[in-house]
Amino acid sequence: SNTVLDTVQVGMLFILFYGAFFPILVNTLDGVLGVRDVHIESARTLGAKPGQIFRKVVLPAALPSIFTGLRLGLGVAWFVIVAAEMLPGSDAGIGYLMIYAYQLAEMDVLISGMILIGVVGALLSWGLARIGRPLTRWQRRAG
Repeated sequence: SNTVLDTVQVGMLFILFYGAFFPILVNTLDGVLGVRDVHIESARTLGAKPGQIFRKVVLPAALPSIFTGLRLGLGVAWFVIVAAEMLPGSDAGIGYLMIYAYQLAEMDVLISGMILIGVVGALLSWGLARIGRPLTRWQRRAG
């Protein structure tokens, strides 16, 4: 019985990772590949080494896309966690609470769960945006 629960949890973690990984990867690649060649060549002409070019040119230019990917990945991860909690074998979490409330026809608990999912998702997205804002402050001035 314990190994079944372990298998379910490993499966949930795999789905969570898989769901969050690709939005982060795609946006990171888009940000890195979107760095203008003129900026990289200018840094190289000024004597910057590859590590300096990455830290001072590529990473700052890619950060807005990276944070977009992180926010999307976080949203997917939050959705996957709640959905996984609704599956058989789960015994905790908001998703579990909502399924339990549905079975008992406790609509107030069910609707509260829906609201909580939205509020927590919005707070997570807002928090990540707030973390990223100072790191990408230059973008608002340049854009």
